[in-house]
Amino acid sequence: MTTGEDPPGRPAPSPAERFDSWKEVASYLKKSVRTVQRWEKEEGLPVHRHQHLSSGSVYAFREELDQWFQQRRLRLTQTKPKAPLKAAAELGVAVLPFRNLGREAQSQSLAEILVEEIVGALSELSGLRVASPTATRGRDAPLSELARMLQLQLALEGTVRCTGKTLRVRLRMLDAESGLTLKAQSFQSDLEEFQQGSEALARRIAAAVWERWRGGSKGPRLAGARTAEAGELYLQACALLGERTRSGLERALELLGAVSRLQPRFATGWCSLAECHNLLGLHGFRDPREAFPAAREAALTALEIDEEAAAAQAALGLVHQLFEWNWAAAEEALLLALTLRPDEPVVRCWLSMNLAVLGRPFEAVEQLQQAQQLDPQSAVVNSYVAGGYYYAGQFEAAASKALEVLQQHPRFPSAELVLGRAYAQLRRVAEGEKWLREVWNRTGKSADSAAALVHLLAAAGRVDEAVLILEEMEGSSYYLGSGHRAALEIGRGRFDAAVDLLKQACAERFPGLVLLKIDPLWSPLRNEAGFEAILREVGL
Repeated sequence: MTTGEDPPGRPAPSPAERFDSWKEVASYLKKSVRTVQRWEKEEGLPVHRHQHLSSGSVYAFREELDQWFQQRRLRLTQTKPKAPLKAAAELGVAVLPFRNLGREAQSQSLAEILVEEIVGALSELSGLRVASPTATRGRDAPLSELARMLQLQLALEGTVRCTGKTLRVRLRMLDAESGLTLKAQSFQSDLEEFQQGSEALARRIAAAVWERWRGGSKGPRLAGARTAEAGELYLQACALLGERTRSGLERALELLGAVSRLQPRFATGWCSLAECHNLLGLHGFRDPREAFPAAREAALTALEIDEEAAAAQAALGLVHQLFEWNWAAAEEALLLALTLRPDEPVVRCWLSMNLAVLGRPFEAVEQLQQAQQLDPQSAVVNSYVAGGYYYAGQFEAAASKALEVLQQHPRFPSAELVLGRAYAQLRRVAEGEKWLREVWNRTGKSADSAAALVHLLAAAGRVDEAVLILEEMEGSSYYLGSGHRAALEIGRGRFDAAVDLLKQACAERFPGLVLLKIDPLWSPLRNEAGFEAILREVGL
């Protein structure tokens, strides 16, 4: 500590080089005010004081703080030998970085301060080994591999949000090996009190972690056979979700049902179950009146467990969009999902579709561009980009992009479907038929691929072949809706019959109706009597 005026010989500092309060010093060092005051008292943190008649004020210089901090880090490294790993019987905890849900830079700083204080509070508890974010940052390995390398059993992640004068924290405790959510818990603190001393909130969080680990009256200790089994089944289901085939999705549905029974409080499992139901309805594997309500129920269950489950909000957004035709609710849910997890590219694709059908193409393209930046190699994202070209009438570009996806991800059904549809619009019948038959067989005869194929065949004058395909679908008890049958009528030029089928499709909640204004398949119907009434019913 020093008192008086600025040190002699120092030139007048710029505002960016000088901090004029404990709060500014603490914010710069990403610590609480109480921590920096303790450092000043016990470790000589270079803070100067102006002494006034009745009170004093403090100030500090960036250069001096930086030098002191580097010297402190070097001193601790030299004097404190690296401790060996403790016995595996102790609890190994990884504290992952907390995400800021607010837009203020202050919130991010508070998140970093809180994480460091949580690490400190946990380290004070006997029987814990704590890996801070610095121990896991920069490692590309998944959490399960980090768990094995660092001998971890538990991982903590969370979100921080400033609401007025209140700091809200949502903590998730994860089984480190399986990734299953063991518990989600909310905390809050007066913002001003937290800025003056963050240790109290950190200790409350540490106590909750300790209580969960020790069990007590709150429930069983973490891990165990049921958790391990649920984690294995969940990973198997996630792999199948990516296939986008009838058999893969149906098997994933079975596995995720088992996960929900083994771990009914696993919010992420319910989110994946909602996604699976959505995909079954979206790709024409199940009646939408069955698939989408089931997706909604699973998503709401996830939100009861974890109110900030981004994937559940995204699943609800898709239900609002494809089944309820509630465009405002869909946009709100998808934007909320992106607020919670801005790094989810597929959610941006779904939002892009919502924007496109509402006649906001520039915003739709912007979302697709951001999705590509987040995951340039994603088969799903790039298939949506190819689909964007198709809906914009740029069929050559759509085919080129779809072929590019298939070069990197052979046999990916969504890309094959876009490619076949683009060739159909370009009147390249043989190539279109090749790809549409490929995707129809590969997916397990989805209704969507069947509709595209029968439209192409009927438009080429091969109506009998097209009819046989629909009869095969019906004879196999596969889902086939009025909207899919309308594609056949368009192909053979019976537009009035197609409109009548689309009227029935409204009652069936056929998800393809959301594309009535942008999908070239429906272009021949747009001047037909009754078409505008269908658009109004869908909310377009």
